[in-house]
Formats: sequence, structure tokens, C-alpha cells
Amino acid sequence: MPEFRRARSRAIPAFKKITICEIEPIVPPTSTRYFAREDYDVLHNPRRELSYDDARHYVLTTAEKFDIIASDPLDVFVKGTAAIYSKEYFEAVKRHLNPGGMFTLYVPLYESDVPTVQSELATFFDVFPYGTIWANTRDGQGYDMVFLGRPNRFE
Repeated sequence: MPEFRRARSRAIPAFKKITICEIEPIVPPTSTRYFAREDYDVLHNPRRELSYDDARHYVLTTAEKFDIIASDPLDVFVKGTAAIYSKEYFEAVKRHLNPGGMFTLYVPLYESDVPTVQSELATFFDVFPYGTIWANTRDGQGYDMVFLGRPNRFE
């Protein structure tokens, strides 16, 4: 296994530090148990910093800046999750991006309605006017989307 870790960690050499923020302590070891190969065994990567915290709280309280912030929150209908889709959160994320940095937000569409998705999109584009939306569609029916934003225009 150590050779696997060394070989796979070279797959992401540009990253000097990888910060993981997870609210549930069981997730990192369980994820690694089943998906170490797929996630480059990030839990055992010496560049990894793990914070057990609510990601929104972490972004609002850290002074750090990042090249990439990837947010994969619970579904919008789960109590308390709506704050992840707020202008306040998007602005906080934008403040914590390095120049040229990127932000991604996973947005599930099931159990959601059109006005909710329209509100999420409007709020996102208000903060990230040069953002893009990536969706999986099947026969015209998407099940989820990823919002991709940068503090400036894509070039």
C-alpha cells in the first residue's frame, strides 16, 4: 500500500496543501476505506489538512485563500442547508479564492422545484457573473448540476 500512495500522490503534484472540511468524523476514514484509489488516498497524503467543522463556518472564519473550493452540501431541502446557497456564502467563498481560483457547488435537482433552482442560479450569478453551469441531462431531464464560478472572467 505505501507504494500505491506514493505513486498516486504524484498524480496531483501541483497542490502544496489539500484542505478537507468535513462535519462528520466518520466520513473521511470510511470514504478512504472504500474509495482510497479513486480519491488518491487523500486521507493519508502528507499535504492533507483535515478540519472537522461545518464548511460554511470554516469559510466564514478562516483567513486562508484557496485555488479551488469544491462544495458538496446536503440537499437544499435538508434543514439548515439553504445557507450554502445564499449570497453571503457565495461572497465569502469568492473572498477566499486566490486570483484565477475556482469554486464548484454540487446542486441536486431531485426534490427541488423550478423556483428554488431559479433562485439558486440567480444568487450564484449575482456573485459569480462569469460562472458556468454543468449538468447531466438524459432525455432532457437532469438530475443534478455543478455551478462553476471564478472571481473574474474565464480566459
